[in-house]
Parts: sequence; C-alpha cells; structure tokens
Amino acid sequence: MKILKYVDSLDINVFRLKCQAIALLLSLYAFTAQAAELVMINGDRLTGTVESLGKGIFKFRTEYAGVITVEWNKVESLTTEKEVIVLTNDDQMFSGTLVAKPGKNIKVQTSNGQVLEVLEDNIAYINPEDWRIGKATKHSGHANFALKLDWGTSDNDTLDADFDHVARKKSSRASIYAQLEYDTSKGEKTEDKWSVLGKQDWFVEDSKRFYSFSAFAEHNWSRGIELRYNVGPSIGYQWWESDEKNMSLEWGLYWVSTNLQNEDTYSNLGTGWRIIYDQYLYKKYLQAYHRQSSILSNRENMNFKSVTGLRLPLYSGFLASAELEANWDAETGKETNDGEFITRLKLGYGW
Repeated sequence: MKILKYVDSLDINVFRLKCQAIALLLSLYAFTAQAAELVMINGDRLTGTVESLGKGIFKFRTEYAGVITVEWNKVESLTTEKEVIVLTNDDQMFSGTLVAKPGKNIKVQTSNGQVLEVLEDNIAYINPEDWRIGKATKHSGHANFALKLDWGTSDNDTLDADFDHVARKKSSRASIYAQLEYDTSKGEKTEDKWSVLGKQDWFVEDSKRFYSFSAFAEHNWSRGIELRYNVGPSIGYQWWESDEKNMSLEWGLYWVSTNLQNEDTYSNLGTGWRIIYDQYLYKKYLQAYHRQSSILSNRENMNFKSVTGLRLPLYSGFLASAELEANWDAETGKETNDGEFITRLKLGYGW
C-alpha cells in the first residue's frame, strides 16, 4: 500500500511539473511573439515591447526593468515583431511591424505585406496615446491645499485650496481652474476670495493653432473687488504638448466688468493674453510651471495675474509645490497697494 501511495504521489508531482513547463513555454512564446529588439549606440541589446515614441523620447518595456525611457538619437536600431501604430505629422496613420534607425526612413510592413517607408521627420508618434487618434479622452489635473505667507495686502498665515482639470480629446480641450480662500483671525474675517476660469479650445485640423472661448470670474474682499468677470473668444497656439513639456499662448477680445465694493461698476470691451506652461526640469523629479493672464482695458478693468512655481512629485500621485503668485490691479475698491505678492507651500495630488 505504501508503494502504491508513493507511485501516485510521484505521478501527481510529474503532472504538476509538466503543467508548469507548458505554462512557461506558452508565456515565453507569447512574449517572443510580441517582442521588439532595441539596439543602442553603445552596443547594448534589449528585448521587450514598444510603448511609444514622440518628441524624441522613446519608451520601451522590458520584462525585467519595466518601462525605460531613452533619447531616440541614442538608439542604433529598432525591430518589432508585433504591429505598432505610426502617426505622422499630417495625421496619417499606419499599422504594421517596424524596422527603424534614427536619421533614416522608417520601414513599416503592413499586415498585407506592403512595405511603406516614412520619413523620420514626418513621424509624430509611434504607439500614440489613444486621445491622439480620437479613441479616448485624456484627463489630467491637480488638487492642492496650501500654507500661505503673504505681504502687501495683509500679514497673515492662512490655508487655501486650488483645483485644475483638463479633458483633452484629439480636436478639442476643456479646462477649469479654481481657487478658494477664506480666513478668519480671532473671529474676524481677514480674507475672502475666490476665482474660477472655464475654457474650451477647438484645434484646427493638422495644426497647433486653436480657437477658444473662456469665462473668468473672481471675488477679492481684501482688495475691494466684489465681482470681476471677463468673457470672450480668443485664438491661440500650442507650442508644445506632451507629458514632459507643455506651453500655449493665446490672445483674445473680452467683455470685462468690474463691480467694486464702493458700488462703482465699470464695463467695457478689452483685450488680453494668457500663457500656460509646465516642464519637467530633471526627468520627472522636478516640474516648473507658470500661468499668466492680463487684461488691457480702461483703467478700472486693467489687471495682471501670474502664478510661478516648482512641483516635486512625492509618491503615488502625491506632490509638494512652492509657488509665487503676483497680482496687479489698476483700480481697487479699498485703499490697498496696487500689487500683491503671495508665496505658498502646497501639498496635493496629481492625476
């Protein structure tokens, strides 16, 4: 009986080993079937899958190191066995296996055996994000709480919050920026202000140019501004747009209205500009950002606003920021300085 039990146990162990071997072979086959070979200029060879290529940055997924990022001009050659998607600057899209060398035409072999040669300079992205080919919406943004030290209008340490969110599609973009602050000292109100900007952009096909319509409103108790708003169309240009660097500049005509706490109201047509910029300075360990807007109108409605800062990613989406806000109003409803400068240390979350 002991011998029979030993034989049964041995058979079970052999069966398990066979199953594990088959599973290993299948996983190796699946990985090899979709493998790409990356050869670097220094002779290093890597096997994995192509994540993306855009703006000179190549992302490659390996089995042992996850996703690695390299500069495309440091690659000697790239060959894929799995089909990739190639998106050109003129918005054409091809699908096929790839043979690529920096500085030379890239060969794409389609599923029907046709070989296409695409100029490297004409390639916008390889395996682009889904939103770039009209298949999805990309959502990004931040939510922050801040410890603020200010001077100019008051001399208080306060807490405030801000929020921004961008929904990007292939041909359009919706953005919202909001800030809220309310402070008291010994039961007395020391600050009460809020602002919100909503903006919709429509991009010209095959172009970085866009048309926009925006609405902005703010209330600032300490500066005597009961309500100020501007609304109107603008035209803009998207200099850069990627995970690493973004910059847009726009100019428009706006209907501007300012209601001061002394009950004076001023409304008229004005012009203005807006700049939105961010860029990682060292890989993804430190990010600089800047937002600026200005309205040129009659004296009562002229103003300038900017926020400049550094953002430090911490862990799993959490981040810390240090920023300087500068505001200037030609006319306020109280006897305050025309300008104010505010420094903030913020903790928040980004997505």
